[in-house]
Amino acid sequence: MSMTKTMILSFCLWLGTPAFAGNVQHAHVHDVADLTLAMEGPGKWSVEFEAPTQVIYGFEHEPRNPSERTLEETGMTQMREKMSAMVILPDSADCRWKTLSVKTEKHHEGSGEHRELQASYHVDCKAPLKGSTVHFGFQTFFPTLKRMNVQVLMDNNQYLQVIRSGKDTLQIK
Repeated sequence: MSMTKTMILSFCLWLGTPAFAGNVQHAHVHDVADLTLAMEGPGKWSVEFEAPTQVIYGFEHEPRNPSERTLEETGMTQMREKMSAMVILPDSADCRWKTLSVKTEKHHEGSGEHRELQASYHVDCKAPLKGSTVHFGFQTFFPTLKRMNVQVLMDNNQYLQVIRSGKDTLQIK
């Protein structure tokens, strides 16, 4: 079975776990982001990022004034242009980032409205990342981000690591 088919099968099995049964949505936590690094093939990675917009530009409602519009535009621009400075891959891998999409989505929880930022990227690396260390620079751009749940899907392996302030590296196993 090809590596891509194995990854797709593993991901589908993971989605079939009880936590994902039905249409369960994850909890909305203001200072937490989710990042998924999925290997699509040798040197090819898919990267997905999701966080409340409060982490990215300080609020979750639609911008109400010029100052808020500027904050939103700045945050969205950083997500489009600076991901390689937020997920710092080793120079030796010679990776190139391509932004596929950066968008926001509204959610209603209880009596409030919340907005999530969702971003997708494709990364091409000339050298394998397995065995390398990934550094994270999110807090340079988004200081209110206190925790990031990083999931790595590769080969027949998947694992989750929580990145917190001061613990800013991940070993690609």
